[in-house]
Amino acid sequence: MSNYSSSEFNLKDTNNSWTKTFDMIPPGSSVMDIGCSSGVFGEALIKQKKCTVDGIEIDDDDIKEARKKLRKVYKINVETDSLDVDDKYDVVFMGDVIEHLARPIEALKKIRSLLKPDGVLIFSMPNITHMSVRLMILKGNIEYGRTGLLDETHLHFYNKEEVYRVLNAAGYKITKFDYVVRDVPLDVAAEELSEVGLKPTKEFRKLLQSLNAAAYQFIGSAKPGPHVNQALPIKSPLDITDKHISNWRKQNKNEYKKLEKKHTELKNVYSKVKQEHKEAQSEVIRLKKSRVVRLYLKGSKLTKRNEKGKKSD
Repeated sequence: MSNYSSSEFNLKDTNNSWTKTFDMIPPGSSVMDIGCSSGVFGEALIKQKKCTVDGIEIDDDDIKEARKKLRKVYKINVETDSLDVDDKYDVVFMGDVIEHLARPIEALKKIRSLLKPDGVLIFSMPNITHMSVRLMILKGNIEYGRTGLLDETHLHFYNKEEVYRVLNAAGYKITKFDYVVRDVPLDVAAEELSEVGLKPTKEFRKLLQSLNAAAYQFIGSAKPGPHVNQALPIKSPLDITDKHISNWRKQNKNEYKKLEKKHTELKNVYSKVKQEHKEAQSEVIRLKKSRVVRLYLKGSKLTKRNEKGKKSD
């Protein structure tokens, strides 16, 4: 049995990915539950919403259990196998499945073939940027588990931007987006920060209250639409640092060119002034040697002597 075989479905818990996605599926729909595990979710759809539910699963024990609850269950690996199923569906449900795919874009492209012309993909997936993960990594830890945000079988990690990028690239337009919210209390976060010598600032408190940090899972629906090329946003500290360094180099290169130009201008001015100073010195020497100047200087000396003599008298 898989790690999810014993999952229980509680509709009273409204802040839950199964409850939120269950509410998004119209009554009487035909549904393909990919990664159906033991069939608990599909069974609830059949009993409470009169849906027709088939499943796709790879675990043999789960398949055995799911076949007791669902109409049909196919043993198919959606990444490596052909999607040989008998029907097309109003809804393809992928509850906490996409993060287990090594090549999600290619798989999601294949899965489009399971939808009716107006069919919809309904999904849930964990948020790797939840505050609990951020605080764990801040302390230098990565603690994988059997389930949860750091499930040991997760192959691809998502934040909101990555959800949009992957689905857009696979040819889907997201039509609804929601969250399962699990806040990290300030006192808990403060204690975690204290372990690495930090204190919660005003900015940290604001971040702690943000939806990006509080969202535990992303919930949504998407329909096949035009292919969108959406580049990955620069988000990681390493990417931001690299960008700053690149910009710094460009900025300093431009500043260096400006200073080099100014230096050349000043060097030319200095050379000109130096030449003019040299020429002025030569002119002074020439004048001192001239007969007229010598007579003038001699006359000036005589005048000063006479004036001195008069004062003595």
